[in-house]
Amino acid sequence: MADELGLDTLHVRPPTPGDDNWLAELVDWLCAPVHPRMLPRHLDALLADRHDLAAALDGLGPAEFAQKLSDWLATSGIEQEGLTASYALRLDAELRQWSQAMVAASHRGARPLVQTVNVVGFLGSTSGLSSGARQVVAALDAAGIANRPMSVQHPNPRNARPHGHHRRRSR
Repeated sequence: MADELGLDTLHVRPPTPGDDNWLAELVDWLCAPVHPRMLPRHLDALLADRHDLAAALDGLGPAEFAQKLSDWLATSGIEQEGLTASYALRLDAELRQWSQAMVAASHRGARPLVQTVNVVGFLGSTSGLSSGARQVVAALDAAGIANRPMSVQHPNPRNARPHGHHRRRSR
């Protein structure tokens, strides 16, 4: 089902530690947007967590937003968030790419999208609730609304089994 919803192509989950390339894959994952009209994951999470920074950038157009956030990354991002200079530069490059895309989209009449809809549910289980959560993700995708699917473990292990594998009830 994740393939049908495009979740695998969005790389919703971070890479699993242990591979030789894990750190490079993690940096790529953090610097990639969840949706083409969204900021990179790390910047999106940072703005969700840093209300002071989000408030300072609120209401700005894409170019000014990107410039101010870029300035913050180069100074306070390194000092306050402990970002390395090379990582801050990587985020800045992704931010500038986002800004250019948003300016071009605004010229075509599309609205910039910085916010996203979080969809939290039992995405990987067989329960009816998980089906509903997957349908919400599909509907948001079909409407072009940026979303961040986040799967949580179903409390009943029986529902965490793959589709089609059901235990018979004894009477």
